[in-house]
Amino acid sequence: MTGVQTCALPISTVDSREWASVKKQIEQKVQNVKSAHLEPRRYANYMSQNPLDEVIVATYNQNTAQLNAISEQMNKIRVIKELSPKEKQEVLKAFTLQQNLIKRNLIETYRAYGISP
Repeated sequence: MTGVQTCALPISTVDSREWASVKKQIEQKVQNVKSAHLEPRRYANYMSQNPLDEVIVATYNQNTAQLNAISEQMNKIRVIKELSPKEKQEVLKAFTLQQNLIKRNLIETYRAYGISP
């Protein structure tokens, strides 16, 4: 086994549930920050009570874009006729491992911000 295979173990069902829980909590923060931005006084009050939310939202948006880019690449691989089913499966597995590693790292990062699955 290579180092990549050892480090990028598949995300488990529990991890998938954890990711869904974390994602839901952060998406609520995204909505809260957007809503607070509509009124300067409300925004100042919100940020004084939730000083890390801007960082959490920015990190989430950046990593969501990365996960979405991987998903787009996976969709492109699925329609390439020149690849055999086995080749597609191998490439898709590598992309899935990459996504799962990102999600695991994000779960741990957000846990440090106090967001528990």
